[in-house]
Amino acid sequence: TDSGLGCYIIGLSPLNHDTCLGYYDVSGQYDKQFVCNNTNHRFCCGTCYLRFCCEYKKDRLDQKACRNYHSPDWVQTPSPAPR
Repeated sequence: TDSGLGCYIIGLSPLNHDTCLGYYDVSGQYDKQFVCNNTNHRFCCGTCYLRFCCEYKKDRLDQKACRNYHSPDWVQTPSPAPR
């Protein structure tokens, strides 16, 4: 029957979804990584400092070119309180 073949073909060609990597935004806040697996918006797009999922591969962000994966130097974190 055709239904078995159709399932086999679908199984061989799963939709690939991008993962937007975690990054530090313009305010120095860390935004966690997320997977673009909602509807047709399966590519990680936007800018290095504002990422979102989009529909078209031509708009995909080259995340390897981004340099905001570590806390910026200007973000001051308080020292832990003595015990």
